[in-house]
Amino acid sequence: EPTGMYYFRFTKIQGAQGNAVQLQEVALYDYDDVPIAVISAANPGGGNTDGVDTGPKLFDGDSVACETNGACTCTNAGKFIDEMWADGAQTGQSFVTFTLPEGSNIVSYRMITAGSSTKRRPVSWELYKSAINNIGTVPSYTSDALLHAVEDAQTFGHCRNYADPFYVVSPSPPPSMPNPLSPPPLPPPSLAPVHPGC
Repeated sequence: EPTGMYYFRFTKIQGAQGNAVQLQEVALYDYDDVPIAVISAANPGGGNTDGVDTGPKLFDGDSVACETNGACTCTNAGKFIDEMWADGAQTGQSFVTFTLPEGSNIVSYRMITAGSSTKRRPVSWELYKSAINNIGTVPSYTSDALLHAVEDAQTFGHCRNYADPFYVVSPSPPPSMPNPLSPPPLPPPSLAPVHPGC
């Protein structure tokens, strides 16, 4: 059973002369970097010249090991693209809604740029949790819970990761590092000197 609806709201693309927003893949992770499989997805209010809703392609399992060029397979057939973005505009909005398995927690996520068009890459977006569960309806983001927001993200080329993962929940420190939120340990009790009897 799904645990409710989430969505990305893309608000800015890299090029001022762009006419669409596009990405190859988004990978979602729970605690301990466990991948989350999306149940369903859509691009409400969007579309492209083929009349195909490419929202589901954003979560269709393309590899996210793209620290170097060519590390991933980026195809036009496998990418998300919303061509309802206004021609020549750098800012706008495009929604991708999706549902997750019951009990899932989005702790972090990775985004992969598509294999073409620098101008169409999103650089600013927001991630929301919705109170409704209808992926085919444009969300009312002003009344939903904002989980994460990014402004003017740096990109590194076609078919590449946006650097490190984006953390929705702060990652836990390594086992060798103290948790900054934990109280300092108490000092050991002092031992009173033992005096021999008189």
